[in-house]
Amino acid sequence: MPEFEAVSKETLGTTVYNRIRQAILNGDFRPGDKVKIREIAGQMAVSGTPVRDALLQLVMERALEMPSPREIRVPHLSGAELAEIRLLRVTLEGMAAEAAAARATPQDIARLEELNDTILTAFAEGDAHLALSHNRAFHSHLYRLSGMEVAAEILDRLWLRMAPLIASWASYAEADDFVRHHYPVIDALKRGDGPAARQAIADDIVASGIKIDDIRD
Repeated sequence: MPEFEAVSKETLGTTVYNRIRQAILNGDFRPGDKVKIREIAGQMAVSGTPVRDALLQLVMERALEMPSPREIRVPHLSGAELAEIRLLRVTLEGMAAEAAAARATPQDIARLEELNDTILTAFAEGDAHLALSHNRAFHSHLYRLSGMEVAAEILDRLWLRMAPLIASWASYAEADDFVRHHYPVIDALKRGDGPAARQAIADDIVASGIKIDDIRD
């Protein structure tokens, strides 16, 4: 269970929700982990109510599951769910990458290059957790460059559902697993080649999906 800092009473519910959600995205939870209201509330120095409300919201978003009234946990995604999420990501991130190729500025592309470099640095320093965070930031920055706000919202939720499993894989992954397909994405954006950007990000998602399937088998 990750540690949570105390929060002030201002915008309490939103703050609690955002911190727990960020912990899920950061890979602080693994599939099957039980999420304990009392423990989180104690770490944040709040009552159990805002924590429970936040967790129930995350259950509604399917980032968590509630098999019984007294248990909330991180779900194990089935093979069918993973395949569906992967298909949605290939479709939506592919569309977004293609759109981004027509919109990305040199500064936008430089930011993607910087994020890719930070992934390599994190792995060189033995910090897979940080590499995971930068990898997510790379994808998020890319699909937001498209200007497709609805697609970005859907992708945010898909990443939230995948995060615990991706974090489990990151413990075994190598730097090349994360960055190999990012280079052709960046090159395609520099050329303004939308179809190539779409194909490159699809290749990235499929390749990582195969690796993730391997650790589940």
